[in-house]
Amino acid sequence: MPDLYVTGFIDQMMDADRPLEALGIISRMTGLAGENINNEESIVFYYDDAMFYRTSALYKATSAGLVGIALTTASSGDVMSGQFLGVFYPTGYLTGKGEYFLATGYGLLTTGAPTGIGDIIRPFGYSISYSGFMIYPDPTYLRVGDISTPAHASNHTDGTDDIQLATSAQKGLMSSGFADKLDGVAVGATANQTDAYLVDRTNHTGAWNHAAQHTNGTDDIQLASLSQKGLMSSGYADKLDGVAVGATANQTDAYLLNLVNHTGLNAYHLNRVNHTGVYTHASNHVNGTDDIQLATSAQKGLMSSGYADKLDGVAVGATANQTDAYLINRTNHTGNYLHAANHVNGTDDIQDATAGQKGLMTTTYAAKLDATETGARVLTVNGATGAVVVKEWETGINTQTASYTLAYSDSGKIIEMNVTTANLLTIPANATTAFGSGVSMDIVQIGTGLTSVTGAAGVTVNGVSAGGVDLAGQFFAVSIYKRAINTWVAIGGA
Repeated sequence: MPDLYVTGFIDQMMDADRPLEALGIISRMTGLAGENINNEESIVFYYDDAMFYRTSALYKATSAGLVGIALTTASSGDVMSGQFLGVFYPTGYLTGKGEYFLATGYGLLTTGAPTGIGDIIRPFGYSISYSGFMIYPDPTYLRVGDISTPAHASNHTDGTDDIQLATSAQKGLMSSGFADKLDGVAVGATANQTDAYLVDRTNHTGAWNHAAQHTNGTDDIQLASLSQKGLMSSGYADKLDGVAVGATANQTDAYLLNLVNHTGLNAYHLNRVNHTGVYTHASNHVNGTDDIQLATSAQKGLMSSGYADKLDGVAVGATANQTDAYLINRTNHTGNYLHAANHVNGTDDIQDATAGQKGLMTTTYAAKLDATETGARVLTVNGATGAVVVKEWETGINTQTASYTLAYSDSGKIIEMNVTTANLLTIPANATTAFGSGVSMDIVQIGTGLTSVTGAAGVTVNGVSAGGVDLAGQFFAVSIYKRAINTWVAIGGA
């Protein structure tokens, strides 16, 4: 049966002669919001955890207790207020006079009672005008029942609430008799044919018809013989008693005595008087005796110590090699390299390199490379490629603040000596820095300290070994250039 509580709320609210004050005392409460709630838009209930939540006519737990309307907007956990009794003037819901019920949507009202199975029909209040709303949270409600549910007693054969025992014609409770029968049935058992069907030989499968298997055409089982199956005789049983477990059938005596069929050695075998067949032992040895000869390339035999030594030196898994002549013949080699074919004269001699072939560098080429400056490059002049080798140096200014030795990167540069005390600019020996012949540099005294240009040991400047020149003063300069290896000329300076 559905939950049903009768209330006089509707009659009270529809009684226009009843003063509003008589319908209840105006009551408000303040507490924490259990979820986000909107002002004047959320119908709330006061749960047993002392927090406010939105109502729903879908669940009794949210609609059967104290319900009212939110008077403030609050986030979950914030303090909010709610009105639970009396007249209220909300901004929503009022479309005219009439009663309002809790809706199936959370926190909402509806002018029509919910009709879904299990929905709660809970009167909430009454619109007394287009601007006034009477809250009257009577705790009674009506739950919509499932009218399609069949009546209980109609499911039982005798029309009562008693559930009958099951039979072959109707469902019901299992009887103890049926339970006993099931206890004796194995899991996975299938239904058998009738006893009559099972014992009828005409229904049996396979080739066996019992009486036909007996030689006398009766049901008596005959003794087994070489030509028929049957019961074992006492004679056969005696024979089997003398056979060991696992014994196998032997060959004939003649086969067993024939030496050509023997394996291994035993005392009987070694006794020649027991041998049959054409085998004469000594005739199998090359010297006509019983001695087993050493093996040779022409006959089988015992392995000699020499052969054993050879095998000791052979690795496990070794394979036979080709002959030495085959292995050293270049025509049999694999891969792309045939040594002599890479030399122009077809021999193993490596030829000198030329403009047309790779090879060894000659002393002439080496001398040419010695005379070529590092970083030199070949230019195209008048359309002829490689006609002129031009030495190329960087240009720029290299400023120094202390005594300084020229570096190869200074080729063609201006060297500024910005020093306040006397200082030296040293031209290094060719073995240290190999400037190209004709390279030049300008040396300028930028600072107040006297700059002297001098050659290192073995370097001739203006014809003087380790000679040099002093600049006349601040902002005076000298130009130097290389005439030959370790020979330099200084121009100006004084």
